[in-house]
Amino acid sequence: MTFGLFKLVINAVLLWLTNKMLDDFEIKDFFTTFIAALCITIVDSVIKWTMASM
Repeated sequence: MTFGLFKLVINAVLLWLTNKMLDDFEIKDFFTTFIAALCITIVDSVIKWTMASM
């Protein structure tokens, strides 16, 4: 549980940094960043779970 929350924070920070570094990449607000980071974290966890069960 704690590692999952940490991954969520790391993903949000990386999205924010990407937004600052690239001109063509734009995120409107913090809520959008959080939702995108949540989606990335969930997809990453599902992929790892399915790969581990094979």
